[in-house]
Amino acid sequence: MKLSEEDGELFMKLWSELTDYVSEQKNLENPLLWPPERVNTKEFHTAYTALLDALFSEDGALIDSFVSANPDLPGEHQDLVLSWKNHITDKFILERYLKKGAVFHGRGKAFIVQGISESLEDQYWGQAPLMVETTLIPFRKVITFTRIISVYSISFGPGARRGFKESYSEMKAAKRVYSSLPVPDDDDDDEY
Repeated sequence: MKLSEEDGELFMKLWSELTDYVSEQKNLENPLLWPPERVNTKEFHTAYTALLDALFSEDGALIDSFVSANPDLPGEHQDLVLSWKNHITDKFILERYLKKGAVFHGRGKAFIVQGISESLEDQYWGQAPLMVETTLIPFRKVITFTRIISVYSISFGPGARRGFKESYSEMKAAKRVYSSLPVPDDDDDDEY
């Protein structure tokens, strides 16, 4: 599952404007402007991680600053950008693909995540489980991500895969599967 074409374009427009702003404010390179041949490199990973660290530091102060600096941004767009302060950056197990999105395990919860311009299932050729590092962010009433920062070269045997499935069933039974952010306050502080 992925965002609608219209939502995907809106997300990319707002995300590009915000990352440009952070890049200017913190005097960082914006690797999203790099040519395609530089995208899947260690250099890109390092630059993009620095940009995200700056963006999400200080309790989202740069997000607030961006919205204040862009008063002509429509109210709904301001709300969308402000909602990104409710992000989760971590390592996750991308456990399976459902019609409504990819299932990410992390922090004792499962998150249903939608792709931006293509489904995660298409992006990763249906491979699962995978260990990934990314930042999950809300977009309207769903969860998407800023970009997969890393896919770890780890293979999971049958026991681990069975454990992930059992874990998902337990989280589902305990109502700890989320398709939007933020998660309820009583669930915020759980660890893996």
